[in-house]
Amino acid sequence: MRKHMRPIVFRLFRSDCLKVLASVGMYIENKESIREKFSSMGSELSFEEEVQKERMADYEILLVGFTPSSKIAELVAQMPSLKMLQTLSAGVERLPFSRIPEHVLICSNAGAYALPIAEHAIAMMLSLGKRLKYNELRMRDGIFDQSSHNRLFAGKTLGVLGYGGIGRATANIARCFGMKIYGIGRRECNECDYYGDMSRLDDFLSKSDAVLISIPLNKYTRGLINRSKLELMKKDGILINVARAEIVVEDDLFEHVRSNPSFGCAIDVWWDEPRHGSPFKMKHDFLSLPNVIASPHNSGIVDGIEEMALTAAMKNIALFASGKMPGNVVRREDYV
Repeated sequence: MRKHMRPIVFRLFRSDCLKVLASVGMYIENKESIREKFSSMGSELSFEEEVQKERMADYEILLVGFTPSSKIAELVAQMPSLKMLQTLSAGVERLPFSRIPEHVLICSNAGAYALPIAEHAIAMMLSLGKRLKYNELRMRDGIFDQSSHNRLFAGKTLGVLGYGGIGRATANIARCFGMKIYGIGRRECNECDYYGDMSRLDDFLSKSDAVLISIPLNKYTRGLINRSKLELMKKDGILINVARAEIVVEDDLFEHVRSNPSFGCAIDVWWDEPRHGSPFKMKHDFLSLPNVIASPHNSGIVDGIEEMALTAAMKNIALFASGKMPGNVVRREDYV
């Protein structure tokens, strides 16, 4: 049994109330309602700002949201009884793994944002395939080209690189258009027309009409999509990235999109995302290209998403508190 599974055994025969400390890094209006939900699931929730440092040792679960890595490390150091760290975010690449003891179970919130991100990904794919941005820009210049072709997606193939929560939700929508689904993932899958692991990536890229990137960023996937991988894709292919920018080599993508006007690229995640209201700057001017469509990493930001994310995290904590195996257990070896 792996080290990161030990806390599950520790909890199997324990029935008392687990104490959860939340450091969510965002404004929460309905704290009492959230606290009551945790209580109904057998856990006592406190928010970081409510707890004195000397009481941190009483808490066994840490729920972190958009909390800086240094702050998470500081909290972990003050929590000797910590058994589980649950994130609100789906990605965990910014966690301070070296500062989190090995016996602490780490769980992500993968899948919590799946539905809104899936809708966003499909919208971007349709916009590129239907050439909405391209034709609107031409119309602004007085060009009314009614013979301009756009794409029919029925019968085409969506390749899902990372067939988890987001990938599966996107595939479900794409099937409504009559698209075939090719998938790359770790778990077994019998719902795709073609499915495999990373060893089949080259074949997967060459056969897909559109490719959705929905895998986590870790030491194996950083820079995975480079020049050689992009050249395997169809000349009129579409690449959609709603995962992490660093999975794709920025220089290689810009050159590929710039030199292949029939290739489409949808970008929701960026290599240098501004913080605290600072201006957005790009190394390459992707937005000047008519075959690129972009959004400011907001594919998962919809009304009520904070509560949806908290509820998903809460349910996972409840599994742990009841002695069951929680979902989305992070493999430390993928990051360290």
